[in-house]
Amino acid sequence: MDVLLVDTLSVAGGAERSLAHLAGSLPDCGVRPRALVGEPGPLVDWFRQVGCPVDVAHDLPTAIGRSLRHHSTDAVLSVGARGHLASADAAAVAEVPAAWWMELMPNGRPAEVEVLDLPTAAILAPSPAVAEAQRSLVPGTAADCPVHLVPPGIPTAPLAARVGERAAARTALGWDDRIVVGLVARIDRNKGQTAFIDAASRLCDQDDRLRFLIAGGAVLGREGRLVEHLTDLVERRDLGDRLRLLGHADDPVPLQVALDVAVNASVHESFGLSVLESMTLGTPVVATQTAGSTFLLDNGAAGWLCEPLDTGALVAAISEAVAALDAVGEPDELDRVRAARHRAASFDATRTAELAAAVLRGLGGTP
Repeated sequence: MDVLLVDTLSVAGGAERSLAHLAGSLPDCGVRPRALVGEPGPLVDWFRQVGCPVDVAHDLPTAIGRSLRHHSTDAVLSVGARGHLASADAAAVAEVPAAWWMELMPNGRPAEVEVLDLPTAAILAPSPAVAEAQRSLVPGTAADCPVHLVPPGIPTAPLAARVGERAAARTALGWDDRIVVGLVARIDRNKGQTAFIDAASRLCDQDDRLRFLIAGGAVLGREGRLVEHLTDLVERRDLGDRLRLLGHADDPVPLQVALDVAVNASVHESFGLSVLESMTLGTPVVATQTAGSTFLLDNGAAGWLCEPLDTGALVAAISEAVAALDAVGEPDELDRVRAARHRAASFDATRTAELAAAVLRGLGGTP
C-alpha cells in the first residue's frame, strides 16, 4: 500500500525522529511511504537518509491535494493535530482516509479544538495515557474515531552497539573519573532544564564527584530568551565547570553514552524518545512521572520516577540512582537497568512499523 506522511515541522525533535524511523521501517511491512514537510530542515534530511521520497511545501494543504491527485494513496498519516489540520480536508476531497500520530496530552490548544470537527479515520497514540485522554475528548468527529496505541520506536540494535563509544566520549568531556548526570533534550520550558539546574546545584553540595551536562538547542524558534536564562542561572548558582550547557548536537549519542545517569525532567511528555534511547544504551534513567516516561519505565520498575515540578523529588531520585550505582559498581548489575534493556527491545522501529502498518491497512481496506 501507499501512504503519505505529513509533518508541518522539520526540526530536530523527537516526533520528527520517530516519523523518520517509521518511514525507514515501513517498506519491510509492505508499505511504500512518501512524505510532505512544511519547511526545510533535519526531518527532510532524515527522510532522504532512510530512502523515503520527500518534498517541502510551505502551502501544505495545497501540496497535499496535488499529491493525492497525482499519486496512488491508500492513507494519509500526519504528525499531531497541526499536521491533520493541513491534511484532513484535502484527504476528504480525494476520499483517502486520514489519521494522525504523536499528539501530546490534550490540553485545549487551538489546533486540538479545531481538529475535533475534521474527518478523522484514526488516532495513533504514543502511550496508554495519551490514548485514554484522546478517547475522553468531547464529542466530535475525531473523538468518535478509533484510537490505537502505536508507540514510537528506534533502531535498537544499532544504537546499543554504540555503547563502545563510552570511553572516548568521557575522555572528550574530561570527566573520566567523575559521575556524569545529564539531560539531553531540546531547549524548552516544558523539558525541565531549569529544574535540572536547580537540582544540580543542590547535588553539588552533597557529592564532589558529580558533574552535569545539558545537551540540546532551541530548535523550535519560539523559546524566547530561555537559553540566556539558563546560562545566567548556571552562573548565579556558581556551578563553574560542574555543569556544562553544550547546545545542539546533530548526533547526541556520544553525549548519551558518556552519562552515568540520564535525566528527563519534563513537565509533560507524551512519549520520550531520549528516555528510550538511554534505556537501550543501558544507562540508569531518572524521569518525571509523565505519560511517556511512566509508560516507558514501567511505573518505575525500569528506572527512577519522581513528581514533575518538584526539585526536591528530582534531587532525591538522582541521589537514589547514584547510590544504587555505587552499591553495585556497574549499571548492568542493577535490576532496573536490566529491566530497561529488556523493555527497550519491544520498542524497536520494526515493531512500530508493524503496528502502524496494521492500522493503515485497515483504514485503506488493504489486506
